[in-house]
Amino acid sequence: MESTFQTPVFVYGTLKPGGFYHDTYCGGFRFDTEAGQVNGELFDFPSLGYPGAIESEASHIKGFLLTFHHSESEVLGKLDLLEGYDQERRPEENEYYRTRVSVFDEKRRVVCDQAWCYFMKPEKITRLNGVLLESGCWPI
Repeated sequence: MESTFQTPVFVYGTLKPGGFYHDTYCGGFRFDTEAGQVNGELFDFPSLGYPGAIESEASHIKGFLLTFHHSESEVLGKLDLLEGYDQERRPEENEYYRTRVSVFDEKRRVVCDQAWCYFMKPEKITRLNGVLLESGCWPI
């Protein structure tokens, strides 16, 4: 019997196909992949080897929509570990926070209006000396 679960997650860094953590954290799941973008600003942390993003209407972030054919608890439980997110902790104790976003194609048409995405608080970007990536794309 085919699974009816769908858990859409937008990824822009090490979880992108070909990214350092993609196989480890996504490889055990069945999912569809589609290029896309979300509203936000993307920052690199050269000394850490991964990016972070903030929510913003001023720009957009390029990445991939991964639509997992598994329950949210299975998928997000695993991804939350990597992203340092625990909904039971105080927000400032988390590395990232998780929220729902709309994902657009290159013509700005909505391809998914309720995908999960991980963002950082602006204060954390500043504290980690984030470098704005004006292209909106983090290289693998």
